[in-house]
Amino acid sequence: MRFKKNIKLSFGLNSLSLVPLANLVLLLIGFFVLSWSLMTQPSVKLSLPFASTSQMAGSGAIELIVTSDNKILFGSSVIEPQGLKKLLTQAAGRRQSVLVKADKRASLEQISRILDLCREAGIKYTNIATD
Repeated sequence: MRFKKNIKLSFGLNSLSLVPLANLVLLLIGFFVLSWSLMTQPSVKLSLPFASTSQMAGSGAIELIVTSDNKILFGSSVIEPQGLKKLLTQAAGRRQSVLVKADKRASLEQISRILDLCREAGIKYTNIATD
């Protein structure tokens, strides 16, 4: 029995080149890394006050951020007092709670205004975030 020494394929791929495959994989990795870094939202640096008896707040609360220069943020945009009143009345209708994340250098007057607006809107539960 004699076997042929040089067998060549007459159909399909004669040779598989790995260079285009490696280029495609690197391109996909670069795309996903870049899109992930663009999807993360820029955050506000806060220095929360310390409390030794803090508890975890429930999920589903509206988060209001008070920066060290006394700006009130909802999400990533600054919110004015009229817009805050409207937001809080809508949250009271949905029976949501409010979580106030205030920098420790923020004025107490600004925080008390927010808590007063929550009480006027009819929100039952307001929390202040601490470390």
